[in-house]
Amino acid sequence: MLCFSVDSKDSLENVESKWVGEIAENCQGVKLVLVALKCDLREQGAEDEAAEATEDGGETEGKRNP
Repeated sequence: MLCFSVDSKDSLENVESKWVGEIAENCQGVKLVLVALKCDLREQGAEDEAAEATEDGGETEGKRNP
């Protein structure tokens, strides 16, 4: 069972770059199951990104229209 956190891009990249090869090398023939963790935080993260975009947009507008 391989687990990754949906709120961390690095978490999934580690599964791909390290753990799949490690398991294939040491546990030949074993079936893999990929499990996404923290799925409840994905929507919250999207809201946070939208808030950041709004803040950035406001700062840009403030500089344009002093």
